[in-house]
Amino acid sequence: MRTPELEARHRASAVIAQMYLRTMRAMMGDFALNNIAATLPELLIAMVVRLNDDRGDPPVSISEINRITGISRQTVRRHIARLVARGVVIREDDGILGNDAYLFERIDAPYFKEIVRAVLEAADQLRAMQK
Repeated sequence: MRTPELEARHRASAVIAQMYLRTMRAMMGDFALNNIAATLPELLIAMVVRLNDDRGDPPVSISEINRITGISRQTVRRHIARLVARGVVIREDDGILGNDAYLFERIDAPYFKEIVRAVLEAADQLRAMQK
């Protein structure tokens, strides 16, 4: 039998799982591959680049992407080549940057709006559970 504390943690975990599922499915909609195992490395790499750019840091290196994601350097290089070919990121001599043109084209993309909805709904549900 579950205690009220365990039930609350279970419910919060389910809310987060639902949000994560919705956001991952929405993000995958913008990638050519629809297999999560094939798409996840590129998503993780793109996220690292985006966070790095948001902080205003210099271009992120392959080694730093490897350190943050745990993806091997050779695999990072392979996925960076795919992301460059798709226009998601730009490779410079000293590292990888996000491509603002790519972002601008997707500023009103349905998948991004779905991600925002999923996060906001999860936040509302979690807030309501704390009252």
